[in-house]
Amino acid sequence: MPRPASISPELMMTFVTIMRTEGDAVRAAEILCVNQPSMSKRLAFLQHAGPILRKPWVERIGKDWRLTPEGRRVLPAVEELVHRYRLLKESLEESRPDVVFGCGSSGAAGFVREAIRSYRSRRPTGTFRISTRPAIARVECVANGSFDLACVRLETHEILDLAHRPLFVEELYSDPLVLIAASSVDGFQEFQAMPEKGATPKALTCFPLILPEPDSGLRRDFDRCCREAGVHDRLNVVVEVSPWTSVLNFVRDGVGVGIVPRSAALAQNGLHIKPLPGKLSPASAVRVICRKRAGTDDLDLAEGALEFLQALRDAAKGFDY
Repeated sequence: MPRPASISPELMMTFVTIMRTEGDAVRAAEILCVNQPSMSKRLAFLQHAGPILRKPWVERIGKDWRLTPEGRRVLPAVEELVHRYRLLKESLEESRPDVVFGCGSSGAAGFVREAIRSYRSRRPTGTFRISTRPAIARVECVANGSFDLACVRLETHEILDLAHRPLFVEELYSDPLVLIAASSVDGFQEFQAMPEKGATPKALTCFPLILPEPDSGLRRDFDRCCREAGVHDRLNVVVEVSPWTSVLNFVRDGVGVGIVPRSAALAQNGLHIKPLPGKLSPASAVRVICRKRAGTDDLDLAEGALEFLQALRDAAKGFDY
């Protein structure tokens, strides 16, 4: 007797991937490493009712693929199954660390280091994989199950827009941008004369500046504040570089005045710190994110990852300003 047709992991991964690429089948095929005929065959199964699907999950509108009402209903459950399948494959193919975590380079050297130290004092055999991929990639990796947790400096609405699924989001600490300079920089006397409060945006136009690269989230926010204050075209930007450690190296060499998160500046002995003028200081908070179990508000974390989440919370208390 022939076995009844059933949905395969590959078909479910195709469904989830095409939704994560906002309906772009070409991009989804590249991510899945399948050729166009194979992709078209999979989409045909997802597009039509038949022996596998009782109702279609996707429909084509122009060049894009969109969820049907049935697809919208089943998407959370399918995402959960795909996530579990990936974890199973990882456990069979390689030894997965207890915690797979993503953060920025300054975080890895700062409060995350404290969190790992605390965690391993309780779990001496605990293992980690830490990635310092860009913030957008960290969100996507949490959403697709590649990371257990991640820390990002994005706003909550930005995180959820990128994830295309419900995530747990918690603010760990605020981390405003500050100015930092060495005494050898041009204009250091003017820098020292800046008031701790009440400095004007115009004051920033007097210094050579070292800024993070234009595609970073904090840089975009800073540029927006400068445009609103009317000084964006008057800034003297001499170096654009990432990560924060590179900004600080150029500051220490006297190349210019750096703009970095306060957490990155505090441990820099011999350098001088000033607050940014209020109108130029974008809101900046470090948030931790992880997945929720499908259909619930429960965190989708194993015991070790749950313990590390608490270690992150404890470590962050010393960084909240």
